[in-house]
Amino acid sequence: MLTTLLGLIACSDYSLDEKEAYIPEQDDTAVEEIIEPSEYADILISPNPIEFGYILKDCPSDPIDVTITNTGLADLVISDIYLDGQGSEAFSTTYDGSELTLAHDESITLGAYFLPNLYLNYEIELKVDSNDPDDAIASALVFG
Repeated sequence: MLTTLLGLIACSDYSLDEKEAYIPEQDDTAVEEIIEPSEYADILISPNPIEFGYILKDCPSDPIDVTITNTGLADLVISDIYLDGQGSEAFSTTYDGSELTLAHDESITLGAYFLPNLYLNYEIELKVDSNDPDDAIASALVFG
């Protein structure tokens, strides 16, 4: 019986000296999920959230680029972009107040700035009014 057991062990890939873990082969080909664009205007704000980190009082931040993209097939009409919430006066953007129209996959990039005037944890929203039927007022959280 012992010779049969030794024979079975000798014929397998098992080693008595070391334990080998079974590691399945991995398929490195990425599977992309294909998402069909909406037939309507569809707004995307990036980054979200917008985080400035800790900035000293009365010290201006470096600008952060905020990109607004239309991922839908219909034109996205942006009527206003504004900052909302307690302490929003410490933030500003390069938006000039004009109405914007973005075609499918078209983007605009704004600069966002932070100049804290108090020692607070700021949490406001960057809001974008548009004709997106799902997000007529899209927003991104802004931390400073």
